[in-house]
Amino acid sequence: DGRGTGSSDRRACDPSLDAMVLDLQAVVQRLGLSRFALVGPTLGGPIAIAYAGLFPAQVSHLALWCTSARVNDVYPQGSEPMDQMAATDWQFMTESIAHAALNWNRPELAREMAALLRTCVDPDLLVAAMPVQRAHDATQYLGRITARTLVVSPSTVASPSGSSSTRKP
Repeated sequence: DGRGTGSSDRRACDPSLDAMVLDLQAVVQRLGLSRFALVGPTLGGPIAIAYAGLFPAQVSHLALWCTSARVNDVYPQGSEPMDQMAATDWQFMTESIAHAALNWNRPELAREMAALLRTCVDPDLLVAAMPVQRAHDATQYLGRITARTLVVSPSTVASPSGSSSTRKP
C-alpha cells in the first residue's frame, strides 16, 4: 500500500517523493531483497524511477505503466477540481474514477472498485497529498537507471497495431 492508504498507517502524512522512496526502501530491506523487478503504475511511476536510479544494482527490471517521471505530465495542472470533488462528494469522485478506469463499460465492477477505493483512501489525506504528489519529479534519476525497462502508456495500451510498449535495452 502507498503511504496513508490501504492497510498502511493513515497518519503518515509526508507524501513527498523522498518519503515514498524511503518507504519503498524500508519494504525492500524488510523483505531482504537484493535484486528484484520493480513495477511503477500511475502515481507510483516517479517513485519507482527514483528508486531504480538511486539503487540501480538492486533493480533488475523496471516496468512503468501509465506514468511518467513527472506526475504533472500525466496529471497536468487543472486537475485541482478533482481535489475539490474529493472534499465535497467522495462517493461521486470514486465512482467517476472507477468508471473512467474501466472505460465506462463495466458499471457493476466500477461500483465495486469505487467501494474499494473508499475503504482504502481517506478523502482528507488525498486532498492534502495531491498537490505534493503532482509535484513529484524523478527526471534527475532517469540517466542512472540500468535496469531493462518496459514502458506502457495509454497511447500504447490500446494500440491497434498490436505494439503495446516501448523498450529500453
